Amino acid sequence: MDITAASTTAASAAGANSRTQLASNYETFLTLLTAQLRNQDPLSPMNSTEFTQQLVQFSSVEQQISTNDQLRQLISMQTAAASNSALAWIGRGAVVNTDTARLGPSGNVEWSVEAADSRRVRLEVLDASGRVVRSLERPAAEARTFSWDGLGDLGAPVGSAAYTLRASTIPDDASEPRVLAVSLSTRIDGVDFGGGTARVTTPAGTFELGRIARIFE
Repeated sequence: MDITAASTTAASAAGANSRTQLASNYETFLTLLTAQLRNQDPLSPMNSTEFTQQLVQFSSVEQQISTNDQLRQLISMQTAAASNSALAWIGRGAVVNTDTARLGPSGNVEWSVEAADSRRVRLEVLDASGRVVRSLERPAAEARTFSWDGLGDLGAPVGSAAYTLRASTIPDDASEPRVLAVSLSTRIDGVDFGGGTARVTTPAGTFELGRIARIFE
C-alpha cells in the first residue's frame, strides 16, 4: 500500500471540501451583493465599505485553506517517511512502552521494570479481567528484567491471551508502595499499514510507532 499517496489523497479531499463550501458561500454572497446594487436607491447609494471588507475576508479564508492544504501534505509526507523507515526494523528487537503483552504459543514474555527505591519488588501478572494469575516477590536488583514463562501460581499454563504486568515496590517502612514503570522487550516481525497508520507487529502484539522506545539488534 502506498502510504504517501493515501495520506496525500486524504489531505486533498479535506481541502477540496473546504474550497467547495467557500465557493458556495462566495457565490451566494455575490448574488446578494448584485441584487443589492441593482435595487439600491440612486440618490442614496449603499456604502461599499462593508462588502469590500467581506470580499477581503473571503480572500483571507481562501488563502488560509490553501495554507492548511500545504501543511496537511507536509505532515502526511513526514508520517509516510516515518512509516516507511519502520520497514528497516523488521527482524530487530524493540523496547515498547507498554505493560501489556500477548502471550503466544511460545509461552514467554519479557518485561523490563524501572529501578526501584526499595530492597524488594512485587511483580503481578493480570489477565484481561484484572485477576492476578501470577504473583511473586524479588530483590529489586533481580526485578529489573522479568521473563514470564506463561505459568500461573499453580504451575499450569494460563493460555494464550493478553496479560499485564504490574510492578510495585515493597517499602521497608510504613510508606506506601510505589508503582514502577514497565516496558516490553520483543521482536518486530512486520509493519501493518492498515487503517492509514503504520504499526509494528510483534509476537507480543501490534503497537503504534510512537510506543517504540528503542530498537536493537
